[in-house]
Amino acid sequence: MGRPNAMEATIETAHRLELDGRRDDAKLALAQALSSGTPARRGMLGGLKKAARPAHYHEVATRFAEFAASSPAPADVDLVERLAAEFPDDVAIRLSFAAVLCGSGRRADGVAEYEEFLLTNAADGRTLAALAAEYAILGKRDEALDRFRRALDHLLNERKGKDACDAARGIAALNPESLDDAQRVVELARSGDTSELPEALERYAFLCHSQGKMSQEVAAWRELLAVIPDRADVHRELASAYTRILDSDPADAEAWAGLEAIDPGLAAELSVLLMLGGNYVRD
Repeated sequence: MGRPNAMEATIETAHRLELDGRRDDAKLALAQALSSGTPARRGMLGGLKKAARPAHYHEVATRFAEFAASSPAPADVDLVERLAAEFPDDVAIRLSFAAVLCGSGRRADGVAEYEEFLLTNAADGRTLAALAAEYAILGKRDEALDRFRRALDHLLNERKGKDACDAARGIAALNPESLDDAQRVVELARSGDTSELPEALERYAFLCHSQGKMSQEVAAWRELLAVIPDRADVHRELASAYTRILDSDPADAEAWAGLEAIDPGLAAELSVLLMLGGNYVRD
């Protein structure tokens, strides 16, 4: 078996460096190979002419673009831009170029690149979500909401549950007072990556509290307590929610049962206080 050529050897080197946790070094090795991989030569009329690309050049280009997109730096922009021009039909490289522009401080240029890409390519959920997040950073709320909503529709159709939940969370962040948007995050977390569920439930519970939706708040705290039963603060929040319900309606049997189940001492104390106040006498 023959020795690998320079590009193939670079791919192997980059892979080893990545496994060692040295992604920046892997990216540098790929960049150096690409910089020397298309040497210019003199044509018949004396003009500069690019030599044929060596084997595995495109694979190295794709890997470099991937590394650059995940950890963008200003020094990567020119090379990724060159690769995008060399491979205009390569979706991964084109999208990496947009991500590198955004991540290296040229966010408006990156957004323009995303939009140009979407003019000639079918939209997919992840690309729309990435674009929406950039619009949100730029403070363009309406554009961000539009792209997040389009992204959510695509991601649900594509059955990408975690990404759909992330898009829904992006919408909720832009509509911080919307119970419907917060509830949708909970529903998507419930049916997808349940590691997202505690945060979604907690945010929804606090939002319900702020809007006086006591029954929904109780339901959220109860579900959260079932997911993470050792959270003392969740016990307190649920007990507090039950107490507020009973302050407004001392005859609510379900609230009494719930409070007695999680804090019998508080239930007994509240019962005495209500009786002393003449507000309620339990059967």
